[in-house]
Amino acid sequence: MGTAQLLYITLGVIIIGLAIVTGLQMIQVYSQDSAREQLISHSLTILSKAEEYYKKPTNLGGGGGSYNGFQLPSEFTRNELGKFSVSLVANNQRVNIDAKGDLNGYDGNNPVRIIARISKNNKNRYGEMQILVRN
Repeated sequence: MGTAQLLYITLGVIIIGLAIVTGLQMIQVYSQDSAREQLISHSLTILSKAEEYYKKPTNLGGGGGSYNGFQLPSEFTRNELGKFSVSLVANNQRVNIDAKGDLNGYDGNNPVRIIARISKNNKNRYGEMQILVRN
């Protein structure tokens, strides 16, 4: 074999190796983004349950204008992508959902994490929803 042919083979192997590494990185980023989006979607479902509880009168098993007593239904504590927990803060006028995924996030060491919250106050009786991406 000539020198040019060896050079072409070496160059081809390098290009194919770079393409494989780039493809694997793209798959990893896609998986992380997909997990993040699904955690957000599930968190929004939980927030809608909290809002339903808030608006339901106490005699019907709701909060009657407060999140006090809201608990995460057992079927929402875990799914195939992560686990979820709920905390009540600010005199039971805010619900925080902490969603931790099973995949590692942006930093590569810690899991994908989403904080979702809904809060009510005197200024905004309809409430405010926030989604915070932590990793």
